[in-house]
Amino acid sequence: MATPPARGAQIRVLCLDSGGVKVLSSLYILERLLYRIKPEDDPRQRIKPCDAFDIIVGSGMGGLLAIMLGVLEMDIQTCIECFTSLAQDVYTPRRRTRVGGALIHKLLGSTRYSTKRFQQLIRTMVRENHPDIQHLQRVKESSDASESQTKEDATQTNIQVTEPEDLPMLESKRRCKVFVCTMLENRTPYRIRSYRSKYEPGLPMTVWEAARATTATPGHFEPLNFKNMTTMHDGSFRNANPVLEVMSEIEHEFGLRDIDISCIVSIGAGVPKTTLLQDGLVDMAMACVDIASDAQATEALFRSTYATPGKPLHERYFRFEVEQGLQDVRADQWKKMRNMWSVTTAYLNHPLRQESLGKCAALLASDLPVGEALKGSWSTLCNGYCGSVPEGVESLGP
Repeated sequence: MATPPARGAQIRVLCLDSGGVKVLSSLYILERLLYRIKPEDDPRQRIKPCDAFDIIVGSGMGGLLAIMLGVLEMDIQTCIECFTSLAQDVYTPRRRTRVGGALIHKLLGSTRYSTKRFQQLIRTMVRENHPDIQHLQRVKESSDASESQTKEDATQTNIQVTEPEDLPMLESKRRCKVFVCTMLENRTPYRIRSYRSKYEPGLPMTVWEAARATTATPGHFEPLNFKNMTTMHDGSFRNANPVLEVMSEIEHEFGLRDIDISCIVSIGAGVPKTTLLQDGLVDMAMACVDIASDAQATEALFRSTYATPGKPLHERYFRFEVEQGLQDVRADQWKKMRNMWSVTTAYLNHPLRQESLGKCAALLASDLPVGEALKGSWSTLCNGYCGSVPEGVESLGP
C-alpha cells in the first residue's frame, strides 16, 4: 500500500483544474488563501503550498502547477513568476503557424506552438528550482565543502551531474505527495505519481516528462511519446477538474475515506460561457469537447456526493473559481494575463468569498506548526466573516 500522507488520517488536499494561461487566476486565489493562514508582507515568508497540503493534484496546466508547488516545492510568489514567464514564451505561435494560418495547420494535424521549446523551458525550470539540485548547489558553493562531500550529497539526492534536470518524478522522500492526470492514446485516464502505487508499477518518468505529459493539449502541443512506446495526452479532456480522481486515489491507494480528509480545496480556472448545442458540424464538435472537459459538472457531482449537509465533507470542502471576467479568455491568450489579478481580486473581495477563505484558512492552520506569528493571526482568519470557529477546530490563540 502507498504510504499515507505524513499527518496521518486527517489530510489536506489541493486540486487544481486545467485551463491554460487562466490557471494564473488559480495561483492568485491560492496566494490569498495562504496569506490568510500566515499574513506576511514578504510573499516568500508565507506558508508554502507543499507545507499547507499533504496531497496536491492537477490536470493540464493545473498539473504543471501541482508539480511546481509539490515536487519543486516552490513558494507561491516564485510559482507565479515562473508560470507567467513560461506562458508568455510557450504560447507564442511558431513562425510557420503565423504565416500559414492556424486553421490550415489544424487541418494538417500540426501544432500551433513549439513542443520542443516548451520542453526546453520545463527542463530549465526543473534544473533551476528542484530542491535537490538547489541543495547540491549550496554544498558545492560552500567554501567548506570537500569534493567527497559533494559526491556524497549528489548520491543521496539521486542527482546525475551531467543531466541534473532528469530527476525522477517518483520520489518517496517528499512529504507532499503529487499526482497529475494524463490520458493515453486509447482515451484511458492515467495518473503519474510522485509516490509508489500499491496496484501498478510507476513508469520511470522524469519530472519534466510528467509535466509535458499532463500539458500535451491536442492542437497546441505534441503528445508525449514515452520510451515504452506509450503516447500521453493532456489529462483535462477527461479530468479537467481532478477532484473525483483524488477521492478515488485516497480510497484505493491510501486506504482512507472521506471522513479522513480534514480539508479539500478545489480551485478552478474561471467559469466558462454556457455552451449551446447547434446544428452545425463544427459547433457540435466544439460543444462535445466542452462537455467532455466540463469542470463545473464534475464539481456539482462531487458536491452532491460528498459535501451536501450531513455528508463528511460538508464545511470541509471549498471550491474557488472566478465567476466573471475570464469567460472570453482562451487557454492560450497569454496577453490577457495582465487582467487576471484585478478580475481575481474582485472575486475574492466579495463577502461570501471572504467568509469561505476564512473558514478554509482556519481548517488548514489548525494542523500546521504553530509559531507566534501564526498564533496571533487567528483573529485575522476568522474576524468579521467566519463567525464561529469551524467544528472540530481548536482555537490557536493563547
